[in-house]
Amino acid sequence: MFLDVLAEANVHAALLDQYSGAQLGAEHLLSLGHTRIAMISEPQSAVAEHSRTQGWRDALARHNLAPVATVHGDWSASSGYTAVTTTGQWCRVHRLAGGHDQMAVGALRALWERGLNVPRDVSVIGFDDTA
Repeated sequence: MFLDVLAEANVHAALLDQYSGAQLGAEHLLSLGHTRIAMISEPQSAVAEHSRTQGWRDALARHNLAPVATVHGDWSASSGYTAVTTTGQWCRVHRLAGGHDQMAVGALRALWERGLNVPRDVSVIGFDDTA
């Protein structure tokens, strides 16, 4: 039994619907009226998780929007922190989508260090339901 392999893999697997989960997150932010959304996405070497980024992009595209920035993380809090501290476009972001909860935690720290209030100034959403 495998977890989170590609849906077309010919193995017994338990799969998470990465695409739909990401769409739900994006639609939630959009339903609140947010339009300037950035993404810290999965590592480029990830296999099953690439559909998360596609789900975000497709949800935004249905509203004639595109991410204001996309940075690939490595699932760690430090990569979320680095994404925010090294990407100049974050100053234009109203809402941030983290491809994984730990990356979102790192982003929260970087935003706090910049004096931004979450959720008043920037909303942050993660993925994976980490406690």
